[in-house]
Amino acid sequence: MSRLGTSELRIAALTVGSLLAISTFAAAQTVSGTITGTAIDPSSLPVAGAGVTLTNSDTGVRLAEKTGANGEFIFTAVLPGRYSIIVEMRGFKKVEKRDLNLSAAGRLSAGSGTPFALAASAMAAVYSWIRLLFSAGSG
Repeated sequence: MSRLGTSELRIAALTVGSLLAISTFAAAQTVSGTITGTAIDPSSLPVAGAGVTLTNSDTGVRLAEKTGANGEFIFTAVLPGRYSIIVEMRGFKKVEKRDLNLSAAGRLSAGSGTPFALAASAMAAVYSWIRLLFSAGSG
C-alpha cells in the first residue's frame, strides 16, 4: 500500500507542478496593454479616417491606424513603454502627444480623456475663405 501511496503522491505533485507552470505561462501573456484616443475637429465633431501613428519613444517602433467613424482609435497588444502619438488629417494641423507611459497590462487613454483636437490648417482656412468669397459673389 505504501507503493500505491507513493505513486499517488507523484501524480499529485506532477499535476500541481503542471498547473503552476500553466498559470505562470498564462500570466506572462498579459504583459501587453491598450492605447486609445479620439480625434475631433474644432466643432468637437469626430474626425473619421484620420491617420494615427503610435511610436515607441525608446525603440522607434511605429504602428499606424485610422480613426473610425466616431473618431476613435485603438492600439491593442502594445508592449509597456513610453510612447508618442501623432494624429493627421488633410486640411488639419498635425497634433502630437508625447511621453505617454503604458504600464504592463495597462489601458491608456491618450491624453487622459482629452481628445486630439485637430485645428484647421492655414491653407484649409484660406480655401474656406476663398469658397466663401466665390459663393457670396455669385449670388
